[in-house]
Amino acid sequence: MALMHCPECSREISDKAESCPGCGFVLTKDDLPKARRSDLSEVKKNPATGTLYIIIGIIAILGGIPLISIIIGIFVIIGGFIFIGIGMNNISGTQTGNCPYCNQSVTVSAKAVTFKCPHCKKISTRNSNQLEAID
Repeated sequence: MALMHCPECSREISDKAESCPGCGFVLTKDDLPKARRSDLSEVKKNPATGTLYIIIGIIAILGGIPLISIIIGIFVIIGGFIFIGIGMNNISGTQTGNCPYCNQSVTVSAKAVTFKCPHCKKISTRNSNQLEAID
C-alpha cells in the first residue's frame, strides 16, 4: 500500500481508497498518481557561498582540535564537517523537482544518484534530468 495526497484536502490517504476519509472526496482513476517520473530543473550552483561554508568548516575543525578534551570541541569539529558538506553541495549545485511518488516539491543534489524524499521517505533514482520511481 502506498500513500498519496488527497487532491481536495492534501491529507495522506491510501492509494487503494475510493474516497478520502478526511473530507469525503471521491477519487476517480484519473486522481490516482500516474507519474512515476519527474523532471528536474537546471542545476543551480553557488560557488561563492559554497567556498565560504568550506572555509568556515575548516576554521571550525581547526578551532575544535584544541578544545577536544572538552566535550564542546567534538561538537565544533562535527559542525565543521557539516559546514564542509553544505559547502560542497553549494559548489556542485542543486536541482528542484517533484517526487515521483508523492509529487511534493523536493531539492536534489546535482551529483546524487539516488534520492530519498523527505516527505514520503521513498527512494527514487536519477536518470539524466529526471527522478524515476523504483518499482
